[in-house]
Amino acid sequence: MHLCLRLLFILPLLLYPVALTAQADVPAFCAPLNSPPEPVANPTGAQTLNDSGLQLAAQGDYDTAVILFSQAINNDDTLSPAYLNRACAYLMLGENDSAYDDLETYLALTDDLVLYDVIRSYLVDEGVRVENPTCLLGDGFETQAAAREFISTTQAASPDELNELGLAQNCIGDYEPALRSFTRALEADKTASAYYVNRAAAFSAINRYEDALIDLTSAIDSDPENAAVYFERANVYYQLNDLDATIADYTRAIQLDSTFASAYNSRGFLYSEDPVTYDIALEDYNAAIALEPENALYYNNRGQLYLDLTEYEAALADFNAAVEIATDSPIYWNNVGYTYNQLGDYDAAVANLTQALVLDPAYAVALNNRGSAHWRNDAPEACIEDYTTMLIVEPESAVGYNNRGLCYADVEEYERAIDDFSQAIALSPNDGIMYGNRGDALYIMGRYEQALSDFDIAIDRLPNDAFQWTGRGLVYRELGELELALSDFSQAMTVNPNYNAAYYWRGYTHADLGNDQQAITDLETYLERVPDSRLTGEINDLIDELEQGGDI
Repeated sequence: MHLCLRLLFILPLLLYPVALTAQADVPAFCAPLNSPPEPVANPTGAQTLNDSGLQLAAQGDYDTAVILFSQAINNDDTLSPAYLNRACAYLMLGENDSAYDDLETYLALTDDLVLYDVIRSYLVDEGVRVENPTCLLGDGFETQAAAREFISTTQAASPDELNELGLAQNCIGDYEPALRSFTRALEADKTASAYYVNRAAAFSAINRYEDALIDLTSAIDSDPENAAVYFERANVYYQLNDLDATIADYTRAIQLDSTFASAYNSRGFLYSEDPVTYDIALEDYNAAIALEPENALYYNNRGQLYLDLTEYEAALADFNAAVEIATDSPIYWNNVGYTYNQLGDYDAAVANLTQALVLDPAYAVALNNRGSAHWRNDAPEACIEDYTTMLIVEPESAVGYNNRGLCYADVEEYERAIDDFSQAIALSPNDGIMYGNRGDALYIMGRYEQALSDFDIAIDRLPNDAFQWTGRGLVYRELGELELALSDFSQAMTVNPNYNAAYYWRGYTHADLGNDQQAITDLETYLERVPDSRLTGEINDLIDELEQGGDI
């Protein structure tokens, strides 16, 4: 009997061979897919993932390229080249519908008007009904096309026309010109609350929250009974990490408009961050759902609160409600799967997490959670596959390496497990669990001095973790240090009186030391707590020998 290694949740590299796909006919705008990317100074994480996708696409590995482009989009959903590149990779794979969806998203984001027209023409030629993309910010125009037409045909002069021009520029994501338009409108009329609100939206879009706050405060001065402006200022206060002011403004918005569902939801989210105010959070989520019973987000947020309250059945009901409303959201499917994991229904967990990954194959959280479900469901090979994919998507994930190490340990590939735990430690050197997991694998391999060193570090990081004390106690037993082992098992019970493995091992250690009565007491306690243990027969035999005073 050895310890059960510890799984972490969120989540030499093994790559499964990928069959190269015969090249399809693709349009000229996909030319970047056929050559490695040009280097970029100081790239963001999303740009790095996008560039990695291009490198694989240039080698013909379009499946993995799609995963990396998807992860780039997850990191930055405004990175337009990633949508174009993923669309082109989909075209190479013959997945045209997915490609068309990405191309339409690209059209909504791009500032390249020439390429915009080329792609729209391509989609029309392919028989695809091209939707006019909606505004990136604001609702002053129905579509970006309408906003672009307004910009190109209007000679704004009056304050209202300048405000309208700013709204059109906000719509297409042209925020600096929008700021200039709103400023010109305010120069002509400093009392117009709407102008301040619209300029604040542009400031927020480029993360100038202090400026946005000034404008929203001016808007409130001009229109102190407008609940929507208090709501917007609350959102800005949240970005500035002034949580008291955030709650105060959400509360004022609710006072002014008792039907403001978003304000209830947002205030509930803040209250859900502190266990002391969980009850208030629940009341707010209930109010939001009562006002808008078809809003999936509200069910999801209440479900998260139920998870924090360990009310898993209630959480599951809310996540399922979210899925019924928004069936195309991988987040909600993931949350259903995660909750089934918590309930111990691992088959249902795998099924729901698989649906999340159908919707987003590069969703690292879902890969982590499905890998966990496979591990708990005694399917280590599937577990290894999920964490290997996760590590392609997030190659710097300490959780991914740690958890794959657990899967390797389950198939007794301990050297690979140790390699993965070592990589996890290199990425997250302050995490005691990873040292404990490596220590346990080293113990199984008989490398006791190295295991002892790892458990020493784990205990230093996690002094209240019974697993670590018991692990070091096992190492001390193998090194013949029985008194030290006894001390560690006792400490494990002190920090967690319900950690049953410590009773088992302390009982055996007492027996080895000739402390027969103490051994019998510990072993009987273990059997009382674990009546269905597969070790029951062995333990009862030992107890009989000890009661008869026989040699062990």
